[in-house]
Amino acid sequence: MLQYEVTRPVCDYCDMGGLLYESEIKAHIYYNNEAEGEILRLLLFYKELITMKPRYITCGIQTTIPSWLQTLLWYMRDSMEVPERDYLQIFRLSCDGGRQRIEHAQEQPEYQHVVVIPGEQPVEAKVYIIEDPDHVTMLLADEY
Repeated sequence: MLQYEVTRPVCDYCDMGGLLYESEIKAHIYYNNEAEGEILRLLLFYKELITMKPRYITCGIQTTIPSWLQTLLWYMRDSMEVPERDYLQIFRLSCDGGRQRIEHAQEQPEYQHVVVIPGEQPVEAKVYIIEDPDHVTMLLADEY
């Protein structure tokens, strides 16, 4: 299990810091009822802790998917709890009664996770995140 030295509080509402396990940080993000802006800041904080390959987005992603939703998709990919992450992650974005629905899937090993969150302008799109040996790219399915 990964452990990080956190030199500043995880959020403005607690003094959580020091040596923390990855699961503790994720639990804090999921189970604390912070405002939307605070949750996004926590997601960015968590993202900084992970050693990452360079990440790229296509023009289609940049013009179609809001930056907060891009961040959430990267986070969903990074935080998957599976024995092995497939090189291809599939995200189906749709409107669910005025809320943003995200269906995240991979083929091998099989994985599916659905999240429905409040959103002012839900996006309808199919997004791929493809991991290559030296980088990771987020693109719209029709850009593939």
